[in-house]
Amino acid sequence: MRVVRRRYASRMGRRTKATQNRDKAVRLNEAWGVGAAQVRYSDDGHWHATLARFPGALFDTHGYVLFATEAEYRTAPRLSIGKQISVPQPGISAIPGYVRGVGVKPLHVAHVNLPLRAAAG
Repeated sequence: MRVVRRRYASRMGRRTKATQNRDKAVRLNEAWGVGAAQVRYSDDGHWHATLARFPGALFDTHGYVLFATEAEYRTAPRLSIGKQISVPQPGISAIPGYVRGVGVKPLHVAHVNLPLRAAAG
């Protein structure tokens, strides 16, 4: 009986985290003025749900990558697109066009209005 409860709690934890991450992506999109039609967030930048509307953006703890078109998204280096998006280490920060948020942590974005700078790369 305990194993079933742990599995259920774990599943609920994943669902809760997914909801929180969805909210983080929306808040970051607004706070940073990205203007994406669809957004996805991952703490580590390695796994994201796929994008279907464009412009679309992938966010991680420190910044984002914006894809203006589906073609740009589908041909982006380092993205392996299947049921989910897989990105090898170090994550989306290695993708050309990655924009780093200056001094921003997603857990505190509700009250942030900071400038952005493009990552070197």
